[in-house]
Amino acid sequence: MAQLTELSHFIETDDIKGFLKTYMILLKEGFTLSIPLETDVKKVVEAWTQIVSRISRRFEDSFVINLSKLWLISINKIGATVDDTFPLRMIQQLDPDYIDEDQPDTLPSPQTKPSSNGSLKIRLPEINGTEKPNEISSNISPDYYAYEAAQKTVVPKTDAIENDIQEAIGSDNPNGFLVHYLSQVRLGKSPKLPMSSVLNIIQTQWEEILLSDLEVHPSDEFIDQVSAIWFHAVNQKGLPHTGESQEDMLIFLMSRYEEPARKPNKVPLLNRLFRS
Repeated sequence: MAQLTELSHFIETDDIKGFLKTYMILLKEGFTLSIPLETDVKKVVEAWTQIVSRISRRFEDSFVINLSKLWLISINKIGATVDDTFPLRMIQQLDPDYIDEDQPDTLPSPQTKPSSNGSLKIRLPEINGTEKPNEISSNISPDYYAYEAAQKTVVPKTDAIENDIQEAIGSDNPNGFLVHYLSQVRLGKSPKLPMSSVLNIIQTQWEEILLSDLEVHPSDEFIDQVSAIWFHAVNQKGLPHTGESQEDMLIFLMSRYEEPARKPNKVPLLNRLFRS
């Protein structure tokens, strides 16, 4: 019998097939679990992100992306009708050798009317039959590709980082501040960071870093915004105690960074920060 605790293990080991198969087994065994109710790629990714985040606070974007791709490919093969037979059909699609001791040797067809005591009575819209599995990648949320691009950026120079930190603070740009401040790890430095996942403690520690270490006096609103972004980040990625985890946090923040509107003829911050 599958256990809910197994799902976290599959997330940690990046085993999407094991995760989805176990998730379907749990659903078949009577657990009340959510599944994506759309076939639009973006909405499927959003749905699986919400589901996975309830199971584990630490997961990679690539896990959800690949899970969503596997889900859509599998749905496309077994049909998008969700009834009492759906979990077993999905399991046997993922693992053709799977034997269900609670079911007869032959499966009912997808058109079989659900039993009166079934809990799954939702019908998904049909997937476009012309869509090929490898076309799913082209519809993936830009966040995934932004994450990949962030990993390939050029190491910045010290003076550029210091200037951009100050500029981000002066222009009330909390996202830019965090990106530039944390980019110091790419120069072998260990910037002082809040090591808490509690929001009010994060606020206090960022205020201390800004006032004492950087010797600046930003607005309370700026500190609140920086703290809120950092709170979300550490609850997604965990506390960055090591240089490796700080680099991973930097990539996470960079992939979500949006360049603010700038005056004409001024080089954007990210272009200056990651110029070759």
